[in-house]
Order: sequence, then C-alpha cells, then structure tokens
Amino acid sequence: MWAVMLFIIQRTDVEMFGPAWDIDPDYAETLLQAFQQGVEVIPVLAEVSPEKIEIGRILPFDLIGP
Repeated sequence: MWAVMLFIIQRTDVEMFGPAWDIDPDYAETLLQAFQQGVEVIPVLAEVSPEKIEIGRILPFDLIGP
C-alpha cells in the first residue's frame, strides 16, 4: 500500500512545514505515527490568485513535537 499526505501551503513566509502541536496535538501525533509507518508527507508552496494556482517548491518538514 502507498499513501501520501499532500499539504498545499498558501503562505509565502513559510520555510518549513510542521503540525501545530499546541493547537491539535491529537492530529499532530497521528500524522507523526502515519509518517513513521510509511505515509509520505509532501508539503508544497502554492501561489493562489483568481486566475491560477501555481505550485512552487517542496518544503522541508519537521513532525517531531515539543
């Protein structure tokens, strides 16, 4: 089986992706466990406008909590 979590990030001031442990620790822990079991995590920057959605670069990520 092959699974991917694709995160589309629409902010331009982001350099690294990570779950918000302080806001939703259950989701963050579940995402970490899924990654550890082989789910691929792909966070990409996207510029969204009324005319188009332009996919940019893939961001590094850190799933380890506090």
